[in-house]
Amino acid sequence: MKKLFLLITFLQFATTYICSENWFDRDSLAQIPISSLYSRATSYLQHTHVDTAMGFYILIAKRHSPKLESSDKYICAQACIQLGDIYFKKGYYTESFDSFITATKIAEENDFEDLFPQIYNNIGKIYCSWNDHMQGVEYYKKGMKYAEKLKDEKNYKSLLINIVGVYNSLHKVDEAKLYYRKMCELVNRDSIIDYFCYLNKGLILREEKKTNDAIQSLKQTANYAIQHRLNASFLSSAYGYLAELYGDSQRDSAIYYWQKSIENPETPAYMQRESLKKLNELYKKKGDREKAIFYGNRYLVLSDSLFEEGKINRIKDAQLMYETEKTYRKINRLNAESEEKDIRIKLQSKVLIIVSGSLVLFIIMLVLLYLQKRRLNQAYQALFVRNNEILKSAETNTERRKILEKKVENLKEELATVSSQLHNQPATPPSGTLPPALNPKEESVENPKQYSVDKLTKEQKENILSAVEQVMTNTEIICDCDFNIERLADLTGYNSRYISQVINDTYCQNFRSFINEYRIREAQKRLLNIEQYGNYTIQAIAQSVGYKSHANFILLFKKHIGITPSIFQKMAKEKKGNLPDA
Repeated sequence: MKKLFLLITFLQFATTYICSENWFDRDSLAQIPISSLYSRATSYLQHTHVDTAMGFYILIAKRHSPKLESSDKYICAQACIQLGDIYFKKGYYTESFDSFITATKIAEENDFEDLFPQIYNNIGKIYCSWNDHMQGVEYYKKGMKYAEKLKDEKNYKSLLINIVGVYNSLHKVDEAKLYYRKMCELVNRDSIIDYFCYLNKGLILREEKKTNDAIQSLKQTANYAIQHRLNASFLSSAYGYLAELYGDSQRDSAIYYWQKSIENPETPAYMQRESLKKLNELYKKKGDREKAIFYGNRYLVLSDSLFEEGKINRIKDAQLMYETEKTYRKINRLNAESEEKDIRIKLQSKVLIIVSGSLVLFIIMLVLLYLQKRRLNQAYQALFVRNNEILKSAETNTERRKILEKKVENLKEELATVSSQLHNQPATPPSGTLPPALNPKEESVENPKQYSVDKLTKEQKENILSAVEQVMTNTEIICDCDFNIERLADLTGYNSRYISQVINDTYCQNFRSFINEYRIREAQKRLLNIEQYGNYTIQAIAQSVGYKSHANFILLFKKHIGITPSIFQKMAKEKKGNLPDA
């Protein structure tokens, strides 16, 4: 019989395991959100597939991480609570305790206060199972404080029931009565709380040695359980307490209620085993050997059955936990790979963004440079055209001035001739000629400052200026690198001091600036003369107009024209010149 039972149990376990294995596909579980896993676990638990539900709860608990969202952390804490409850019902108190402690840590770290009543209630039950009742009571009290604060009536009721039960078992009547009164405040709100009010009243009366009143209260408890069709364990518990009250003093009544406690087939096996043991003992004391053996055999069979079932369950649970742990490790590896991949993708995205941003910035810079170059080129073009116009205008003005000066000279000569004929006198030089002292060759060496520049008349200044301009039009002279104001004085026949003063008064510049202006203008003409000077380098052009320093020429050219000679030459070649040869 025992072997048949073991075979059936094993086949049942194997079938359950094979069916559940399909759900533990590691790759798919790694991708399932925590909330979906919790929904599956809850569904399995509601359909009494406790082992499968436990596997899912383990996976959820193991997936807890500080990186999770707050909602997922909350689900992890709930999974730890459910897992601890399953372990407790299976008798794995250490594993149950560890699960509840993990739930406590998660709740404390994230301020999930609404979970504290349930967690502390369960931890209290574990301590009481280890016979550390006082520590259990402390956790019950902590849970009650949070339940009152949060108005969590469900857990508050459960905590009250447990704490009154512990004080009754410890024979602490005053403490039991204190919490019993709190329990009575909740009467008629819930059938379970009403049941325990009847039950605990009977137990308190028992502790107060009021046996008859206690019996009446426990009978009311049993009747209440029958009327409200409570779970078989509630009725069996009431009958068990009644049987204990009758005890050896009223064995028949005790036997009656122990037998009543096992009438319902839904009565939990561990309660049936306790009742069968008591019946065996009572019939032995009564001397009814046959019934004592009958109940004794039933007790042994049920004990063996529970032992074997527990053994098989432990094997099954160990296998399930091993598979779950293996699945968890695989999921962890997949998660690590996924995180590494995400990090790599994020890094690549950042690099791509940086490269794209740099490319966009580079393109913008190119566009800006192009626009700037375009505007600069337009400005250069405008400067080129404007300077050419100025050059042409200067050439035209020079030609006109020469013509006018020639006409003036002719008129002066005619005027002198007419005047001489009228007065029968020899012709005298025009009044505008300089006194002998102004001629450097006739100037007194002993007194070089005999005549002041301020004594020059307007006509004299014009004569000096005309002589200077005649020399300056000779490009061969001014383009000589050794040309200076002394050379100009020699060529014009005027004192260098007078020449310098006239240039300063007329053009508001010194001789050096004056000569540079003529040389730059000549350089401009030569740069425009593509046919003759098109193959000249800038240095050659600079030397051809009298500059020894190539760099100095470039600076002066840009100062006068606005653009460098190389750009000017390039534009001239593009337009192929627009002035006659120099």
